Amino acid sequence: MEYIPRGVDGQLDHHIESLAQEGGMLLLSGDSAAGKTRALFEAMHRKLRDWFVYKPDPDADISHVLNSLHGRNQVIWLDDLQDYLRSDGLTPSLLDRLSDLQVVVLATIRTEFYQHYTDGQSGKFASGGTDARLPAFPARVIRTSRHITIERIWDHGDRQRASASEDPRIVSALESDNSYGVAEYLAAGPQVLKLWRSASRVGGNPRGAALVAAAVDLTRTGVGSSFPPEALERLHDHYLKQAGGPTLRPERLDEAWKWASDVVLGVTSPLVPGKGGRWKPFDYLVSDAARRSRPGDLPDLVWDEALRIVDDSRRAVVAMVARSANRLDVAKNVLIPLSETDDPEGLNLLGALAVFEEKYPDASGFFQRAHNLGDSTGTHNLGALAALLGDLDDARDWYMLAIERGELRAIGSLGAVYERLGDQEKAVTLWKRGTEEGDPGSALHYSDWLRNKWQSDESVDALRVAADGDIPIATLSYAGVMLRKKNHESANEYLAKAYQAAQKKGYLGDPLGAVMAGVIAHSFGKVDEGSEWWQRARNSGYEVEWAIVEASESSRGLKRLAVSHDTLDRVGGEEVRSLMQLLWAGDCLDCGYPLGEGVPALYVDDSYTRADARLFHFGLCRFPQWNDSALISVAKDSGITWKSMSAPVVMSGGSARPIPALIVNPALEVAQFIDAGDQVWTATSQYGPQSVLSSSLNMRALWSGIPPKNPDSLAWSFVGEGEVAVAVPQQVWGAPATSQFVALAEQCEGVLLILTSVLGPADSYGMNVVVDVLRSWDSMVRWAPLRSGGTP
Repeated sequence: MEYIPRGVDGQLDHHIESLAQEGGMLLLSGDSAAGKTRALFEAMHRKLRDWFVYKPDPDADISHVLNSLHGRNQVIWLDDLQDYLRSDGLTPSLLDRLSDLQVVVLATIRTEFYQHYTDGQSGKFASGGTDARLPAFPARVIRTSRHITIERIWDHGDRQRASASEDPRIVSALESDNSYGVAEYLAAGPQVLKLWRSASRVGGNPRGAALVAAAVDLTRTGVGSSFPPEALERLHDHYLKQAGGPTLRPERLDEAWKWASDVVLGVTSPLVPGKGGRWKPFDYLVSDAARRSRPGDLPDLVWDEALRIVDDSRRAVVAMVARSANRLDVAKNVLIPLSETDDPEGLNLLGALAVFEEKYPDASGFFQRAHNLGDSTGTHNLGALAALLGDLDDARDWYMLAIERGELRAIGSLGAVYERLGDQEKAVTLWKRGTEEGDPGSALHYSDWLRNKWQSDESVDALRVAADGDIPIATLSYAGVMLRKKNHESANEYLAKAYQAAQKKGYLGDPLGAVMAGVIAHSFGKVDEGSEWWQRARNSGYEVEWAIVEASESSRGLKRLAVSHDTLDRVGGEEVRSLMQLLWAGDCLDCGYPLGEGVPALYVDDSYTRADARLFHFGLCRFPQWNDSALISVAKDSGITWKSMSAPVVMSGGSARPIPALIVNPALEVAQFIDAGDQVWTATSQYGPQSVLSSSLNMRALWSGIPPKNPDSLAWSFVGEGEVAVAVPQQVWGAPATSQFVALAEQCEGVLLILTSVLGPADSYGMNVVVDVLRSWDSMVRWAPLRSGGTP
């Protein structure tokens, strides 16, 4: 089948070109049937066409792969990397040796496995702030690689390129449900999924569907991807009973196996045969289940079966999955055999579990045993534990020893210790060194320090290192930087990455991860999801700094707003809701990109008698804050959005004769709080009642009647063919106008300028909006005499 170019092709080519000169690994992660294997293969074919490719068997001992390589221009192809991450597979030391020989390793991995292997941070350690990881060697391998994520849903560009194909299979895939990716349809993923879901019925194949369900859930424990048939048979009764049991008239077991293994559409089957009579579920079914539920939803008997069949090479990943499912009993039980054989990885993971349970003496014992075995991670973790317990001198010594042993990630942690000891200069030196070594924790600290010194370019470079290390706050901040630089593709990529990283940490019990997951969910407009994450953080004893204020259903303006608790304490919830009636979701005042459907953040600059209230992307560009320092925060890259319309109006208290009016909302994203005395703040629009700008233009409340027509040179109106405009100092507003309106303005020798918050982001407005403008308490008005022979 012809290859349809994907949006990631350019990134793949760039990384492979670099690796061809330097050696190393490129890892492409994504859901099953997202097209990652084909995209990576095509990139290899484009850039390494004449290279020798070695594809080892997943079950083979590849620790001696160096003996199979001859000369230069060698590629090692590892599809489904998770099958090679074991002690006789791809280890950090083997990858280092391959890189030294300039060998290129190209690998793919499914999203859920990428998440499990890069999980490994204890929430207790995370609160320490710098480098709290407890890495197993698979995670080290993954962190060493260059990494790209490929999305399962094809974007507009991908689909547009595919539309040029004449292949009927691709045409059919493009016409299918957009909630699935094109590559998924070509791999028969949705079709097999539908077949499986519809099998649990009378006259269907409920027992076969139960066998598949058992295989899917067993895979999700991390125990492996293929299983002996007796394991699936032991589990399948549970799923059959859940679906309805005997009432479904289930088929015989041999018929169930036949149905589950029959090929669908000439492509694949729900259960795929493996080596030695083992069976594995079609990957797409596992990915779909992982998207729809978490490991915590897996039933007890699945964990029991995983403990029964797990081999030593899979114990670490099963422990990490169990930890994310809050099954600490399973995690400890699966690791005990590793600790009994003095396996450093098992000892470090048991120590991490003990830290989570606040059993610090036990944690110290596990880490000490790993350290005594010469394991640098154990040494690092002794330093992290000492820092957690406040013994900074001891922490410093352990971190220094860990660095001597080659644990470069301890550099950032050592810097944090020196900062706490009061030696900022030493801390910064270490953070700079750590950033150069690629340590995300060091990079985050160094980026913050550089930003405070107004060294923005170098700060962004350091922030990129932290963002690529899956630190949610860094990844989210870097996404905001990309938005401000108008690099929307990278911004979206890092925003998705930040949410993924925050969710992982949140599921592992890290309250900071839960807070950040809540922030990002709210920025997406997923309010219920965001609230659930923040509740998780509160349940862990963490106080969330912000609240989401909701407007009444019938009010205009913003429906939701992220506000700091300080702001709520100063002005009260009802005054915040009054402010929300004056604001609309236009563009973020930092990056200029539309606020969209997400919950915007309110940032307030207090200048004593008034406070300017502005809207930004929540987390991406600003967090909610009441800034009462001497420094006023300014919007850096974008202008304020304004909306306007022209219409004849009839003023109350005057004649029934219509008057030409230019109606303007001068600021969708900006309003004010006015100090009414005794620190009582009241909301007003930017040119609303009591505002400084309204007073400077001699505006008056619309409800007070027709304004005088005395010219004062503060506002002039202009008309032309099909348009009207009003110029005030440093600002011109205009709108389309009919010929009748222009004639009326010329006859009246001017127009009414009405400034109001009523106009929202709509492209056009009807007369019902004019009625609302005339009734609004914040509509301000003045006369703008017609100035002929000039332009605004």
